[in-house]
Amino acid sequence: MGSYMGHEYDSAAPAPKPKYKVGQPVRVVKDGTREGGSAHGADIGEVFKVFSIDELGVYVGDWYLWWGEFAAAFQPGDSVRVTRCNAYFAAGDTGVVVSVSGDNVTICTDDCPIVCRNIEADKLEWLEIGELPKAGAEPKPKFKAGDHVTSSGADGEAGVGVVLKDNKDRTYQVKFSTWYGECCEPDENLTLVTPAPCPQDNAQPCIVARIEYFEKAPWGSKPIKQPLPAGRPHVHPDSASAIAEAERLARNNPGQEYAVYQRVAGRVAEVSVEMKGVA
Repeated sequence: MGSYMGHEYDSAAPAPKPKYKVGQPVRVVKDGTREGGSAHGADIGEVFKVFSIDELGVYVGDWYLWWGEFAAAFQPGDSVRVTRCNAYFAAGDTGVVVSVSGDNVTICTDDCPIVCRNIEADKLEWLEIGELPKAGAEPKPKFKAGDHVTSSGADGEAGVGVVLKDNKDRTYQVKFSTWYGECCEPDENLTLVTPAPCPQDNAQPCIVARIEYFEKAPWGSKPIKQPLPAGRPHVHPDSASAIAEAERLARNNPGQEYAVYQRVAGRVAEVSVEMKGVA
């Protein structure tokens, strides 16, 4: 045990795993007036910004909170870093908070912004302003190789194309399936249709299915899109090869839509066998 400002504290208490930083929002989680508390008068659930940190706790607003009396208060839009891995993220991954539900935080990582997954709040650390891109810094590319895009150029007749390369000057090499062919397009002309698959998802098996439209009662309402795969469809080893096959089929069958479906999980039910005695 030790003492600070007339209050006793447990000097053997472990330090929190996340690194708290000046400017970071934190939420009060314990009453400071309890026996052995820091005597802060903030209400549980209140959120403050940290303005000073020492070995025993943090100063927030008019209060001093001890370790264990507060927790990180992540909010949508916060930039964060993973400090301990889980099933989806590796330590060191960075991303942006999309939503918060209790102790679960949904983030999209910087290297795969189209896939957002959950992680426990105590496995994240907040990135202060100094760690974020500076104002005026080179903006992130809008597109990446493999993205499917349309162009406002050529009176919109270019059709859907695939980004081949980022030219690093806010232009992209795009291959269109129509007469427009391959060209260099400025980013302001392009609109994303389908993003390229993220690396971690690319290796999952996929199939290609023809899409049929069925009328929905009452007549005149939006038709239903129904995938119709072959009876024994070819299983592609990854999404890239499946997308290439879908594009080939679409070129050979103008006006017909083909879609790529990816295996994300599988289940097998246990079989129970009841053994009966023979009379």
